[in-house]
Amino acid sequence: MAELRGELGFYIQKSGKLDLIQQLQGNIGVVRLSGKMGATLTSTQISIVSASIPDVIIKEDAEYEFPEYVNLLLSTGATVQFPITGWDLDPDYVDTSVVGTYIHEAFYEVPDYYLGTKPTVFLTMYVKAVLIISGGILNSYTGFNSRTFLSAGNLVISEISKSAKLDVLIVAGGGAGGKGVSTLGNAGGGGAGGVIVQSDYNLIDNNIQLATYQIVVGAGGDGYPHEIFRYNGGDSSLFGLIAVGGGGGAGVSSSSGNTGGSGGGGYGRYPAGGGAGGAGTPNQGNAGGNGIAGTQPWSATGGGGGGAGGAGGVGIANVSGGGAGGSPISNNYRNGNSTNYAQGGKGGEYNSFTPAVGGANTGNGGQGGSLYSPGIAAGGSGIVVIRYSSDYILE
Repeated sequence: MAELRGELGFYIQKSGKLDLIQQLQGNIGVVRLSGKMGATLTSTQISIVSASIPDVIIKEDAEYEFPEYVNLLLSTGATVQFPITGWDLDPDYVDTSVVGTYIHEAFYEVPDYYLGTKPTVFLTMYVKAVLIISGGILNSYTGFNSRTFLSAGNLVISEISKSAKLDVLIVAGGGAGGKGVSTLGNAGGGGAGGVIVQSDYNLIDNNIQLATYQIVVGAGGDGYPHEIFRYNGGDSSLFGLIAVGGGGGAGVSSSSGNTGGSGGGGYGRYPAGGGAGGAGTPNQGNAGGNGIAGTQPWSATGGGGGGAGGAGGVGIANVSGGGAGGSPISNNYRNGNSTNYAQGGKGGEYNSFTPAVGGANTGNGGQGGSLYSPGIAAGGSGIVVIRYSSDYILE
């Protein structure tokens, strides 16, 4: 029988023929080790390598209880826990009403037999806003998630907190270009769909509840080849925010472009004179350009449709002189890359034998038809995009 007297904190290892490994972790006065004679005993003193408390994520305005233990990694490779005896603040009060990062020191005691300096340990608390939603096409990129609606759909809001905010892009459908007639002149370009951009749209402040919300995405103005009607784009909407469809470009039957999110361009009429561009909706778009009267039907060019970023241009008396479509706006909510939306359609001109359509989910206006083009260019359909921080609690 071998007898070892040692202090707590010694690690006893076998060497040679000893068959027993014993770690001393209590108030041990005498340890009796039985084994074959001739064994050699070695000991290693214990120190604390590190101390930690797992970080915590807390919902905004939620209740929270402080942890009770600190985790210690020992030089032996073992992990042990010791009770937390106090904090650098009142543990009965944690302010989770303000989103942010909070760091608090925890106090604890360890027995004297641990060697070295006792590490300081901190608890890191992340208080975060909550936004749990579904619907649309989910896309994630640096710092953000987005949900895109290319057609009508539902946005389901399951949980929100008071700091949850959205960035919102709503683009209406663009207006169709007008139709020209060989003896009278060239038509006006379609106005772009109206655009609403809201950044930091606070859901609670705007009385948004836990509910299912219908999203409407406006169609582009119809390109039906009719001389009489001027087709506006459809409205797009979310949360009661309504982007107005773009105004149709003026056709042969009406000199003036339609009003809309952005106004349609005026007709270039020979010999009676050019028509006026339609008015745009304040804070959503701009007016269409006027058409002009040429010395011949081919030189009577249509005005450009208004765009979200600028008014449509006035026609110019030459074979490629249709008024420029109003400039678009650029937005990066969908995927982090800047994309243009809501450009006005160019005014009709002699060279626009096949007028350009607006394009799906752009909100662009269709190009005005020439006096020789067979039909009408449809406007582009709209789009709705919402974006929110990926740092929120999302599930």
